[in-house]
Amino acid sequence: ERTAELSSYIFMMNHAMMYYISNYSEGTFLLFTLLGLYAIYSGKPAKSCEGARDYFLPQTHRVLTACFMFGCATLTRSTGIFLSIFVAFHMGNKILVNARNFPALLKYCFVSFVCVLVLIVPLWIIT
Repeated sequence: ERTAELSSYIFMMNHAMMYYISNYSEGTFLLFTLLGLYAIYSGKPAKSCEGARDYFLPQTHRVLTACFMFGCATLTRSTGIFLSIFVAFHMGNKILVNARNFPALLKYCFVSFVCVLVLIVPLWIIT
């Protein structure tokens, strides 16, 4: 906890902070990226995935929320599309864990398709 507080102070004193407080899109991109990461990694793991793996698998609505935030980050900067790696990792693991449960598999495949649409559509708007 002390390390996180210290790192936030160092970040605020950074000489490149000029880009975050001026009228550029870096600050907005950082906001949406951090909100998306917070949505994925906060909360409890999904009940269907407890004990299946050693790592954290978030609930599906948290992944969709993060996907929306990452889509907003893609609207601000086109490099936001690389944030889809977080969503692909978690949804791919959910699909692998529930491969024997066909209704859950269809649900996660549909959610993955929606996530792809939410992340790709901002690129069409930008260009």
